[in-house]
Amino acid sequence: MPRPKLGQHFLIQNSILERIAVTACPTPEDLVVEIGPGRGALTQRLLRRAARVVAVELDPSLVEHL
Repeated sequence: MPRPKLGQHFLIQNSILERIAVTACPTPEDLVVEIGPGRGALTQRLLRRAARVVAVELDPSLVEHL
């Protein structure tokens, strides 16, 4: 797993990630834009709720992981 280089902190608790995804995308959506997806934990949940997720990450080592 890539190590954070920009001082990031990553959410890992499933219940919180699911609550964020439901709040951000309460109904099926065509497109969701996620800024700073990190390791993709929230991204995975958003992909279940949206037809397309565009994730913008600045850390090259995390981009490779995603």
